[in-house]
Amino acid sequence: MEGATLSGGEAQPFKLAEEFAKRSTGQTLYILDLGPGNGVRGGEVVAEGTPEQVAEELRSFTGQYFKPMLECHKEAAE
Repeated sequence: MEGATLSGGEAQPFKLAEEFAKRSTGQTLYILDLGPGNGVRGGEVVAEGTPEQVAEELRSFTGQYFKPMLECHKEAAE
């Protein structure tokens, strides 16, 4: 389709495929969590950074999952 454009949501799988096709360095962790809900709020980025940084963001469901795991790991290391 000449002249057709994709919305952000439609283009996202192509952007992800391009990223995942890159040569692996073994140093990157991808966690895909499309925001705190769906509809209008779906896809809102609420946190980015290290697992520790994401764990401090109260709106992040991923952070809520990380926090007890990181605390357990920290206790085990001490």
